[in-house]
Amino acid sequence: MIVPSVFVRNEWERCYAKLEIDRAYWHPTPDKWPHVRFSRVKSGQTIWSSILQRQWVQATIEDPKNQLLILSSTGDDSNAMTMAAYIAAKINYRRHFVLTTDISYRIPHIPKGESLPTFLLFHNILGNATNARCEQLRNNLIRFRNCARVVVVAGCKNPHRFATEKLGLSADCYCRIAETTP
Repeated sequence: MIVPSVFVRNEWERCYAKLEIDRAYWHPTPDKWPHVRFSRVKSGQTIWSSILQRQWVQATIEDPKNQLLILSSTGDDSNAMTMAAYIAAKINYRRHFVLTTDISYRIPHIPKGESLPTFLLFHNILGNATNARCEQLRNNLIRFRNCARVVVVAGCKNPHRFATEKLGLSADCYCRIAETTP
């Protein structure tokens, strides 16, 4: 869905609109970034503290490279999607090629010779997604392993377990967004 330009009031909103991100997720402006609350995540022997999660997100924004981040929030995916939309808009604002795709995982055909995306955002996936859906997601994550990828998972308390058990992949960072963000 392309957002009509009448709704776009500034440069940040123009980035969100260009990425066809729903207007409900447009509110994380740069001044709100420090107020996002992360919850601790355990992956193997590593405890992903809120400080470590924040550092990984900031590093992804500053230098998107071939890394995989799993963002989750319990209940619906609105808090995780808000954070992912913010990351996508910031990377797009820096003139990088960004693609977003929903649960259908239909990635536009990229003709040979054209540049691959710098950042790819997958959203609208549930923590209890079917094996077929997870396999399709996994195949796309592997296909685009040379770019930064963020997967937004709804209803998932442990993004590490989702990545390892459902996708069979190990991510570079696991973030769980707290249920309440300002």
